[in-house]
Formats: sequence, structure tokens, C-alpha cells
Amino acid sequence: MKLSVIIGTRNRAHAIAACLDSVAASLATATPLDAEIVVVDNGSQDATSAIVQQWASASPFPVRLLLEPKAGLSRAHNRALRTAQGELLAFTDDDCRLSKDYVDDLLRHDAADTESVLRGGRIELARRPDRFTVDDQNHPRPDTLEPPHELRTASTDHRTN
Repeated sequence: MKLSVIIGTRNRAHAIAACLDSVAASLATATPLDAEIVVVDNGSQDATSAIVQQWASASPFPVRLLLEPKAGLSRAHNRALRTAQGELLAFTDDDCRLSKDYVDDLLRHDAADTESVLRGGRIELARRPDRFTVDDQNHPRPDTLEPPHELRTASTDHRTN
């Protein structure tokens, strides 16, 4: 079975290499494995595509860089789905980091599944505590949010023919 790890990205030149590093590290612990990494640049105006290309040139895993000029994560995911070769699909975000055992856990759960499954992963904030102030209507005030955090998560899907 082939695994496709799919990442939609837009203007994340500062974050995409760390995401790809975590994907490669997780795939490496699960080798030998038939896997590919599919990155969809969703109209970036920065150096995101160039960084992905540079990273891919040294990657031990095949990397496909696709371009989707129309903004929207669903468009990026759909673009990836038309090209991905995996029977098992794992979606993660460009600001997320996979744990080293993520792919092993994914494959173990997939082997135990008896039918098609859509599975979500646990999200762990990289910094704790994650605090913000809530206003009178119970909405966080943007000026009190801490800087963006790295998240550890991924969604998975099993392709059926």
C-alpha cells in the first residue's frame, strides 16, 4: 500500500521546511514504506515554492509540488487528490509538525481497520499555556492572542476505488 502525505500551503516560506522535516522524520521511522509527499502551493506570494523545491532535492522520499492558483484549502486538497498516488491519504497543515511515531501509528490503525475510515488526530500546542483574554461576548480579543503555535495533527483518509 502506498501512503500520500498531503500538505496545502500558502505564504508559509518561514514554516514549510519544519513541517516537511517532521513528515520526513515520521516516514523514516516507518521505512521501508512506499510513500510520497504532495505539497500544493495555493498561490503563495513568497518563496514557499522555492523552499519546497530546495527541500525536495535532498529528500529521501518523492515530493510532488503542485500549484493551485485559486485560493482555498479545499481547492488545494482537491488538486492534491487528483494527483496523489496513495491508497492511504494523510492530510496535515503547513504549520503542523508530525510526531516521529505518527506514520507508524497511522499504519498500525489502518491495518486494524476492516472498512473505510476517516480519522482525525490529536492536536498538541507546542507552547503551554496557550492564553488569551475573552471579551464580554466570550470572543478572544486579537490583541491578546499569543504568537502562532506549531500544532501536531493530521487527518487521514483511506481511498476507496
